[in-house]
Amino acid sequence: MFSYLMVTTVFLSTALHIAANILTQLNSYEIIDAPYFRTRRWAHDSYTTREISFPVQNSMWHLILDSIEPQVSPNFTVTVLGENGFRNLPINLHDLVCYTGHIFLLENSSVIALVEENTNEFSARIVVEDHIYFIEPLSTYAEYKGNTSMLFYRLKDVKYYPLANVSFCGSSEGSMVPLLQDFAADNIRGMANRTRRQVNMSDKKLCSLTFIADHTFFENVGDRNVPKTTRLIIALFYRLNALYQSATFLIDEDMEMSGYGFLLGDIIIHESWTSRLAHYNAPSDVGGKTWTPHALSDAFNRASFNRTCLAHLLTYRPFMGVLGRAWMASSHLGGICSPPVKQGDLMIHTNTGWTTYVDHSGRRLLNAMAELITAHELGHNWGAAHDPDTTECSPPALSRGKYLMYAHSVAGFAENNYKFSPCSRRTIGATLAVRAPLCFVESSQTGYSRCGNRRLDPGEECDTGMGNDNPCCSASCKLRPHARCSPWNHECCTADCQIATASTICAERRSSNPCLGPGKCDGLSVHCPGPTLLSNVACAEHGQCVRGQCVPHCLRHGLETCICDAAEQSCYICCQFPEADSQSFVCKPVMLLHTDTSFERTVGRYSFVPDHSLPGTTLPTAAGHLPVHKFQNQPITKHIYLHLEDYRPCATGYCMQGKCQLFKQNSILRFQGLYDKPEDQSLENFLRNNLVILVITLSLLVWIPTAVGIRISKRNKANLNQSKTSTAFPVDGTSEPEISKPNGYEDDYRPSSLIESA
Repeated sequence: MFSYLMVTTVFLSTALHIAANILTQLNSYEIIDAPYFRTRRWAHDSYTTREISFPVQNSMWHLILDSIEPQVSPNFTVTVLGENGFRNLPINLHDLVCYTGHIFLLENSSVIALVEENTNEFSARIVVEDHIYFIEPLSTYAEYKGNTSMLFYRLKDVKYYPLANVSFCGSSEGSMVPLLQDFAADNIRGMANRTRRQVNMSDKKLCSLTFIADHTFFENVGDRNVPKTTRLIIALFYRLNALYQSATFLIDEDMEMSGYGFLLGDIIIHESWTSRLAHYNAPSDVGGKTWTPHALSDAFNRASFNRTCLAHLLTYRPFMGVLGRAWMASSHLGGICSPPVKQGDLMIHTNTGWTTYVDHSGRRLLNAMAELITAHELGHNWGAAHDPDTTECSPPALSRGKYLMYAHSVAGFAENNYKFSPCSRRTIGATLAVRAPLCFVESSQTGYSRCGNRRLDPGEECDTGMGNDNPCCSASCKLRPHARCSPWNHECCTADCQIATASTICAERRSSNPCLGPGKCDGLSVHCPGPTLLSNVACAEHGQCVRGQCVPHCLRHGLETCICDAAEQSCYICCQFPEADSQSFVCKPVMLLHTDTSFERTVGRYSFVPDHSLPGTTLPTAAGHLPVHKFQNQPITKHIYLHLEDYRPCATGYCMQGKCQLFKQNSILRFQGLYDKPEDQSLENFLRNNLVILVITLSLLVWIPTAVGIRISKRNKANLNQSKTSTAFPVDGTSEPEISKPNGYEDDYRPSSLIESA
């Protein structure tokens, strides 16, 4: 019997509740109706900048996103397998673009997003400090098919029901066939010896990853729609890749490895069942048996995946507590770059793993949870074992929580849940040092047939996406004989395909950064030198530009910015001022002196300090005195507060001209639990959000009085009949039969209604 080392993942299971609606899995969420999109294309850099804005968490979030190059194989295909054979689906990756970026004015934020260019449909994972958020189309889930709204939620708000006495992962080991073990070990060891010395020089950092969606996934997650299934898988791939490429792995304490990730190899979709017995896409195992995790793994291992670094199956099969399984890379075999091995007449592939999108109770998992499970399983493929119970690799919750490869449930609730522990970084680093040179590819080998995507890619002189009708660029993405450039691809290019003259504006001021001025062509190059770095220009939150960077108001005076706790002060610029002992700091609003005239000119950005608030905390000067700003030599001064910009979040809502306003939820439907206060909710929203509870309550209000009335009526009728007879026995003269009771039970064995009426 073929033996192997696989790791079974038991992430979570909801044994207590079966939730028909995906939203019942969240303690809190928001429904966003209409995000606002703005697009800019920068020709000389061949990338696109997008700005996406939407109201969330009582404020407006503005995502500033830049497109990245597609991490796909040059031979990438989407293959659809059905009853009539297979077909290759034409997928235009030019219209399905991955973006990375941040939230405007939140420098410690990061965003990874996938945008459908034609429809503006997008999904994103957003990280703000130690919180992770997801936003995705509500129509992703079958019960909301056709819905155009967006679902926004935080991973900490995902409900979690752990199974008792069930571990997170369990390893399965059988008796290793000696010949198989020796063959695999010798094969890998021999290749490793030839490449060990080249590891520092190698640029092979991408593992080709093939996704296979079986029929259960296609039907239940993909909604029997091939384009939708493809988009879901591509979005999953990009978020997984961002997680891995942002990690730093260790060969030893002095050598780090970074930039390692995945290359999207192929996508295979089963739109119908496979009739062949023991096939992973068959409706049942051999003999009609229900699939088990072990049997599904064995069946998937028998499929052929010779041309890929890893193959991962996406399924929708319920298993008791098991949501994923994968081969763990070891010194013998398994995981990345493992060669196939022969067992009898079969070739076994150990570069595999799988994830199921449903728990044993039949509940569809949120995409965020399925992503976390898949990342964990791929971590095993890369050589990571489960984190040991040490302070270094399994820190307590107060220290940002467990890491991704912890042996028990990692549900995305803590910052470390999306990171590899030091132990995992060391084991993965050791695995990559040996395995990566065997089958990883260089980033220069990535690519897609891109001529026609309106971007300038390697090997192209131009790309207008206009076929053969463009006067500057041919259909083969080459410049025409008279052309020196293309205005679509080169910012310093004229409409007649010539280099623009000097001082021609080529880079507009970006609204997201007022410290960057417009750029100008030099008359020699088709490329724009980029925006001008500005200084001494006002920028966000009363800051000032210094060489293209916005320096906040407090930082200009050597202080740190903070948010005042009091609601009436939470829309003022606040700084951390040192206390008298200089050992501690206090957060207080900034006060400055301005003339009445200057105040009138900038109404909305300042407000007078009430007399009873003086003296207050003021910004120190070199002389230690309050700075006095005079305008037009007018000595009249007033103490003023500096306002935060409008729509910035404050204590109870958002700022508007220096005052904290309650947030009016016009385009957001906020989840409301049974015990939440409804004063900020309309009656319509309250009824909608609690419809199930309302129906049950009304049903009970009708059913209980009716049942009591019927029972009283029957009792009165029985008493009336009894008063008309001389005995309590039935009219036929027979005795009332006794109710038989099983041994060991008292009268309370019967239902309470029988006891009361006996």
